[in-house]
Amino acid sequence: MFAKCLVFAVFSTLTLALANDDLFLYRFRGHILKTNGKYEIVATLADSYKEPDGNADNVLATGSWDQTYNITGWSVLEIKTAENQTNIDQVYSAGLLEGQFTQELTCMQWQNTITNICVNRTDFCGKLKNFFLTQLNWIYMQIDTHPNDEYWHQINLLLVQLNGLIDGYQNKSRGPRKELEDPLGFFLFQVLASIDDIAVHLGFQNISRHDSCSALIKILPDNKDVFVSHATWDDYNSMLKVLKRYTMPLKRTSAANSWSHDFYMTGPANLTVIETTIDNYNEDLYRNINPISIPEWMRVVVANRLATSGKEWVDKFFIFNDGTYNNEWMITDFKQFTPGTPPKPGFLTVAEQMTTYHESADMTEMLNNKSYWASYNNIYFPDFRNISGEEAMVKEKGPALYSWQNSSRAKIFRRDHGKVIDLPTMIHMMRYNDFKHDELSKCNCTPPYSAVCGATDAKITSYELMQHFSLVAVAGPTTDQQVPFIWSQSDFDKRVAHIGHPDKWNFKPFTPTWILS
Repeated sequence: MFAKCLVFAVFSTLTLALANDDLFLYRFRGHILKTNGKYEIVATLADSYKEPDGNADNVLATGSWDQTYNITGWSVLEIKTAENQTNIDQVYSAGLLEGQFTQELTCMQWQNTITNICVNRTDFCGKLKNFFLTQLNWIYMQIDTHPNDEYWHQINLLLVQLNGLIDGYQNKSRGPRKELEDPLGFFLFQVLASIDDIAVHLGFQNISRHDSCSALIKILPDNKDVFVSHATWDDYNSMLKVLKRYTMPLKRTSAANSWSHDFYMTGPANLTVIETTIDNYNEDLYRNINPISIPEWMRVVVANRLATSGKEWVDKFFIFNDGTYNNEWMITDFKQFTPGTPPKPGFLTVAEQMTTYHESADMTEMLNNKSYWASYNNIYFPDFRNISGEEAMVKEKGPALYSWQNSSRAKIFRRDHGKVIDLPTMIHMMRYNDFKHDELSKCNCTPPYSAVCGATDAKITSYELMQHFSLVAVAGPTTDQQVPFIWSQSDFDKRVAHIGHPDKWNFKPFTPTWILS
């Protein structure tokens, strides 16, 4: 039903999207059936879709897919699984439907961001594959050894869901299973942010994949509301993005999860989970990375599914830590906030990882005292600043990039957070980039102000928005102080893959409409 992974199909989709801005033309609906043990994918354009019989007991999942990135800057995925089905069938069918819906977008994203990782790097990718095989084989053994353990049950479900996604993409419903055929296949999408750390651990120094981000948690005047926001900084070729919502009433845990990159909302726990990457300048710490562990992406989803508080999220997340993708995590618990009163203890939990070490604390008191918490890729906890080598970098190269208190973004947030009084001013804060005029942002760049990476979005939610499990998202580099980014006018248009991208990135704030009750 969907276009194959061919360049002409991508261009055809782009032309259609530019010719007509009717969002409904790009909405697909679908469901998964299981009859006599066989799985069937039903998916089509929404205007020709027929809802399955509501009383049928063979409907495993239903879903909606808006492939609207050329109109809004985002595609939107919604999957809902049936409560009367087993956990295994729920997650496998969720993967099947997502893989089918996102087939074209996945193909383009693979070509833009993954396909060159192993080009002319045979030695590196051979060792990377062995690392992942060791890790996955250990995980399979733990799942088999602990069949009644909830943690390992959740890990198993994630692998089954990933295999479902692969099957949906390939139009082959091979059935639930945990074993992956190729650790350098779709698995790379999941572990992409960890690859550079693993590369250093394996003795390779020229693999650079980490993104950077900014985050701001802001209490409005009179405690009217609390905003939680995140801006991803990444290579521009990664800008084909999806806002996702999964409603999966799994036995032993009932959870709805909504997310985009680095930004998660969970229910009924009413948690938001965001992160910014922090850097390790101490190469000795890379020795701690260990394949006898759980990859970061798995630990995030398991913590999201099982945790009901910030502290519990931290406790779940750091089990079997693999030591890669060092981040500062911020978990906000909206159960601890009532509009008109200050957030209660436990509202904001901050955790940092430095390879296999981690530290966390309840930072609600500081949030209340300052009315904001900002995060900008600098380490907060003093011990971690020392063991990571970042404090030494302040002394060696100055505070602008390395100081938690006095880096450029720390100063910008401290100077401007008071201007945030409502949603429009919060969006403006997270899209701010006046690098040609703001003394805190200027740099002596050669060539001047030319880069293939930067802030590529902003996502914002709040107490009010969380009541509807909603958010506001803006795609692409900022246009607040800058002209819109246009691929064809950039000096890297011909050398950076951006298959399927809109040429001009000039999108307004967008709120997805969830249609599955």
